Amino acid sequence: MLWRHNLLASYRTQWSCVGRLRSEIDRLRQQLAKRDVTIDQLRRENFNLRNTLVHRSKFRMELIELLKSSFC
Repeated sequence: MLWRHNLLASYRTQWSCVGRLRSEIDRLRQQLAKRDVTIDQLRRENFNLRNTLVHRSKFRMELIELLKSSFC
């Protein structure tokens, strides 16, 4: 009878570990999903900032050329 009690205790312990591992896996998956969302947001922001920079650079160059032509 003692062996049966020990076996059940061991079985419960193993299932407890499995439950904790599943919880940890779920938590890690949620972290990955949040990380992916953050990366996508940063990529979009980076793209938008690069476009803004390109447009401003073009505007500055056009302005410089305009000023050069008006003074020459």
